[in-house]
Formats: sequence, C-alpha cells, structure tokens
Amino acid sequence: MEDKSSKKSLQFTGEVVETFDEQGKRAAKICVDPHIIEIVLQENEEARLSDKVIIEATVSVTSVKPFVPSTRGEPV
Repeated sequence: MEDKSSKKSLQFTGEVVETFDEQGKRAAKICVDPHIIEIVLQENEEARLSDKVIIEATVSVTSVKPFVPSTRGEPV
C-alpha cells in the first residue's frame, strides 16, 4: 500500500496560558492566537505561566478538503 501522506514541519510561537497535570504528566495550554493548543510536555521541557514558547512539530497531511461553513459557523 502506497503512503500518500505528505509530512511537513511547522513552527508556531505562542504563550503559555495554563499548566496542569494530565494522567501523571505535565501539560500546558499554549495560546497560538487565535487558538489554544494543549500539549503534554516532555520531561526535560520547562513551561511556566506567561512564558513565550516556540512549538516545533511535524504534521502528516493525508487530505485537504474544502471548508463549507454551516449556518452555525462549524465545519460540515
């Protein structure tokens, strides 16, 4: 079976707006305006409230579809 996904590296800057414990692991909510990304932190990563951070990620894109807004503004 052929892999038709496309891997892309992304980098976002944001601000830590909350830190918390998730199933025994440290996690943070990071505001990447206008969205919030919730991330489980690695053991060696420090993140404190109001810290400015850079998020580096690799995303595997499997499809791109048209966005057709509903009357409530949510994806259909």
